[in-house]
Amino acid sequence: MARFNTRGTRPVGRSPIATVTGERARTHEGATGYLRDARSELFLLAVSNLVATDAFYESADDRDDRYSALVRQLAVEDPEWTAGLLGWLRGEGNMRTAALVGAAEFVKARIDAGAPGHSRQAVDSVLQRADEPGELLGYWTSRYGRRLPKPVKRGIADAVQRLYNERCVTTNTLVLKRDLSWVRAGDLNVGDELVGFDEQVRSSVKGKASKMRVATVTATRRVMLPTVKVKTDKGESSVSVDHQFVISRDRKRAWRRAGDLKPGDKLIFFGEPWRQDHSRDAGWMAGFLDGEGSVTQKCVQVSQVVGGTCEYAKEVLKRLGFEFSVQQYQAQGNRQLKETLKILGGRYESMRLLGTVGGVRLSRDRLWLDGDLVSKGRWVEPGSAWATVESVDDLGLQENVTMGTSTKTFISDGFLSHNSLLKYDTDSKGYRFGDVLNLAHPAPATGKPWQGDLFRHALDRRHGNTREIPERLRTLRARERLMRVPVEERHAVLTTDTGRLAEAAMTWESLAGWLQRPMDAAAWEAIIPSMGLMALARNLRNFDEAGVSDEVAQRVAARFADADEVRRSRMFPFRFWAAYKHAPSLRWGHALERALAHSLAGVPALPGRSLILVDRSPSMFPGYGFSTPHRSDIPPAEQAAVFGAALAMRAEIPTLVEFGMDSRRLNVRKGGSVLPLVERFGQISGTDIPTAVKKHLTGHDRVVVVTDEQTRPGWFPSNARDHGGMAETEIDVLVPRDVPVYMWNMAGYKVGATPSGGANRHAFGGLTDQAFRLIPLIERGGGARWPWEK
Repeated sequence: MARFNTRGTRPVGRSPIATVTGERARTHEGATGYLRDARSELFLLAVSNLVATDAFYESADDRDDRYSALVRQLAVEDPEWTAGLLGWLRGEGNMRTAALVGAAEFVKARIDAGAPGHSRQAVDSVLQRADEPGELLGYWTSRYGRRLPKPVKRGIADAVQRLYNERCVTTNTLVLKRDLSWVRAGDLNVGDELVGFDEQVRSSVKGKASKMRVATVTATRRVMLPTVKVKTDKGESSVSVDHQFVISRDRKRAWRRAGDLKPGDKLIFFGEPWRQDHSRDAGWMAGFLDGEGSVTQKCVQVSQVVGGTCEYAKEVLKRLGFEFSVQQYQAQGNRQLKETLKILGGRYESMRLLGTVGGVRLSRDRLWLDGDLVSKGRWVEPGSAWATVESVDDLGLQENVTMGTSTKTFISDGFLSHNSLLKYDTDSKGYRFGDVLNLAHPAPATGKPWQGDLFRHALDRRHGNTREIPERLRTLRARERLMRVPVEERHAVLTTDTGRLAEAAMTWESLAGWLQRPMDAAAWEAIIPSMGLMALARNLRNFDEAGVSDEVAQRVAARFADADEVRRSRMFPFRFWAAYKHAPSLRWGHALERALAHSLAGVPALPGRSLILVDRSPSMFPGYGFSTPHRSDIPPAEQAAVFGAALAMRAEIPTLVEFGMDSRRLNVRKGGSVLPLVERFGQISGTDIPTAVKKHLTGHDRVVVVTDEQTRPGWFPSNARDHGGMAETEIDVLVPRDVPVYMWNMAGYKVGATPSGGANRHAFGGLTDQAFRLIPLIERGGGARWPWEK
């Protein structure tokens, strides 16, 4: 045994993510891979799985099915471990949807197996926001019907006692009705008739393209949903991330989720919403059109004898903002010369005219029904049928009106839209607070005497009862008073009585809707003190564009520099990179660097020489093959760059390398900053971990690879083995046994590139810095545990 008792002997620790001995498979790129045990596979998939989102090598449905199957299996085989994973996943792991779906599948598996216990606690542990009980109900009923088992009801009831308070938000999205008026989505009722269109927007048959149709509202629900603001060169619209727009791509139309839009995408644009004009000019024009106008060839025109009335009509149209052509003619047998004024700009302008001035005689249906979705013709402005996406900004959680129509389509804020219903929130499954209370029957929490009043008020709202808000619900009463302030007086509240905003628990999202005008510097400065760190990070560019003062900006920067606030925010480190990337001014750079440093406090200062390989291959970026854009707009490649750069900045002697089929070393300057270092990463085609390891390994004490693990067999040229090339060389063989290899998995695919769990071969996963904390522990010979295990 003397040969092991030397100063150079490394202690060998163990890690929890383990491969199954002897079981091999192929990576998606053909290299020899290793299968992990069920717990390890589930953990890596859970911490990287955005539910209902495609990955590069795996469709959304396949990933979701694999995740659900693993949860159901382990819910029966190892319920304590699985319940611990789900609670940690929603809490410290900050993975919301995966935790909710996992809890539902956990309960179903244990009920099917006749196994009591754990289920109620699992449901309660994953519900951390007031909208989540409704979302869990939506998922359960869409999968397993409306009959709720007791563990689901009781778990939700436990959560409701913790979560339900007086905060709420509203929605102001404008929807086009059949009578050509625009109304708030929140004011629509079942049976209302809208302007819709055929759901099948793409057709290969000439003349069979989608046409405009009457759409009848079949259902409306108010649901708290993650929301984004889609800004375009033609206007903006705030919708749920799952709301679908019609886009134009390679001259073909297709549906796309709002959360998947990116700058440069082309949306089909119907036209900017209008308001009915109640001026004298508009009233006169309405009567004139009723008497002399007509609708022909999908446009509005009006004929009149040349003279004073005709000239006055021209003046009124110009003052109302409409262009027209003039054609003179003399009817046969009539000596009087007449002029026809024809509205230019295509169908949209004619619809805008009738919707603006009113009138009762002219047929609105004849103007648009069965017509094309966009205006066409020589007088239509080129490019008016497209809106180019400029940005997609995260608004956090807001109340959305989910709506069903007979055509499954409608027009909102001027854009062609699909029923705004989630995958797990269909026409028959959308749960407001009152629905949750009706189904779960929670009792008011002890110590919250106001909660009984809140429950009764939520039920009254759900059933349309308009009773006065109870006295003890001070926040809701304050919000109601604030909503009664006339629109023209609301902006003054920002400077004269900002306490009213706090009293009514106004968020920045609800403030924007309440003001009914763009958020200027005064609006932002009034609401910034109540904004969370995530909301601040997402709005830095808006602060600059509105002209927020340097004094207020300094206070925002101080919050980013506060380590305790960063910790409480539970923001993923890459969120600070996203804010840095999108913020237009330098006044935020240092503050975001400090915030990132606080969020990466767990990254260790590794001694000796560390080889850090960061995968920059196409599979780490969104938008390739059937892969959809990453919902966070920060693809795995950029997340990997943040963590790789942070590890390199802390290491004693780092070698930082970006790789794909080729590799390139990045210079790491001592005392430098992580964010500028991340900017220097590029993109390299292919995935070849063995070649990168072979090229840079010599002289290093450890190898850290941040990757999706889906490597080729190596380019030595082992991929050409069948044509005389070399045999595959595995990573595990290339790296000496006394040099540890740490694979940080960014995608959660089933097959790993190396064995793991011991013998200096380890795998980690997740979007936080916690995994790196295990490296020193393992190298000291310690045994790493699952993050929720004490």
